[in-house]
Amino acid sequence: MARPPAVAGEPALLEERILPWSQRLHDAHPVSPWLAGAAVFLGLTLAFAAAEFALGRQSLLIDPTPGSPLLRNVRLAIVMFIGVGFGVAASLFLVRRERESLRTLLPHLQLPPGEAAELEGAPGRLRRTALWRAGLIGIALSLLLPLLADPARVLYDPRQWDPEMYWHRVILLVLGWWLGRVAALVATQSMRMRALAERLPELDLFDPAPLRPFAAQVSSHALVVAGVTGVLSLNLLEENFGQMVAVLAVMNAGFGALVVLGPLRGLRDRLREAKLRALTWCRGELADAAAALERGPGASPDSGRSGRMADLVAYERRVESVAEWPFDAGAIRRFGFYLLIPLISWSGGALVERMIDSLLD
Repeated sequence: MARPPAVAGEPALLEERILPWSQRLHDAHPVSPWLAGAAVFLGLTLAFAAAEFALGRQSLLIDPTPGSPLLRNVRLAIVMFIGVGFGVAASLFLVRRERESLRTLLPHLQLPPGEAAELEGAPGRLRRTALWRAGLIGIALSLLLPLLADPARVLYDPRQWDPEMYWHRVILLVLGWWLGRVAALVATQSMRMRALAERLPELDLFDPAPLRPFAAQVSSHALVVAGVTGVLSLNLLEENFGQMVAVLAVMNAGFGALVVLGPLRGLRDRLREAKLRALTWCRGELADAAAALERGPGASPDSGRSGRMADLVAYERRVESVAEWPFDAGAIRRFGFYLLIPLISWSGGALVERMIDSLLD
């Protein structure tokens, strides 16, 4: 089908990409992305509870039997609800953070007004084909990877499903769609930030302001990737799920390494080049100053040569101390905490399960 003619003055990027309905709804009614995700989780959980009461299966919720396979399906359904809520929240969070990062970054870029306006409207927009491709890949993975935990005859034979299993089988497809969309957002943002890093003007080694938006965006991506791993690790509470969670964790870590650190490699190379130029100039000046000192005070009309040499030594030390990655101490601490999220998620879930079992015994 032919594309309709472009509106005069409309940026090309906005013609090619669409803003998903969920993002348009959130833009019309802005709330915290995590609050929106919590609302999705609560809505799914209440709908599930209402269905259980309507089918007369409320005993699974009110007086569950520890170790029951039916209770296992209830837990899996709840984990699916958590995952969908997190997927919704993460996608909205990523768009909000990219908009904030671009607002901070654009003043440091020498872009024509039209291109700057185009960039401001880019966050959250994806090509329709890319959106569907990412969602379908996520659904495919959601159908294939559970085979590592359960045989196909149980997973995909509706005759063997109880009502609770219907819930987590169907919601799993929704979870795959949302996590595929989150992956597409992270990858798109990563490529955009990498391209913008190459367009930064000459870097000032002592002014980190132009680099902060990149660090903030990478921090957001790291949080989302760690959060996905944390949600997946909740499945470790179930028997035979270890292999599936391990495969998913490795895939997620590999994806995170590619798209999270990708935009920073260009910045690191540029910082290294700027440091090398500054150090090369400084050491050349130091060599001249040292040679002048060796010739004696009468050999040069510059009586302040020794003071200049001390300044050059201090400058050299300052340049050497500049980090080659655009992270400050606070960002490094955040990354360290993000690495603990999967462990906290799994151990917290195990503790809650043990407490419930103790109360029921």
